[in-house]
Amino acid sequence: MITEQEKNDTVESVSENSKNEEIREETDTEHAHTTLPDFPGGSETFEAAVKYCYAIKIELTLLNVAQLRCTGEVLEMMEDYW
Repeated sequence: MITEQEKNDTVESVSENSKNEEIREETDTEHAHTTLPDFPGGSETFEAAVKYCYAIKIELTLLNVAQLRCTGEVLEMMEDYW
């Protein structure tokens, strides 16, 4: 289960690296809390998916590729949107 703090830490760390000032400002002013029970791969996989969405380099390994594929399905990250 991904906790609210883990999610907030991930989004905050990504927004610090983001070049988009608008996203950074929204993250600083909004404090959304979400719990995602039974998320495939847990908080580490969620963090990798968030980084991928913000074009931050992630390492694909034999250990995480299946989890990232499942995460893509859960988050409905389809090729139709590319």
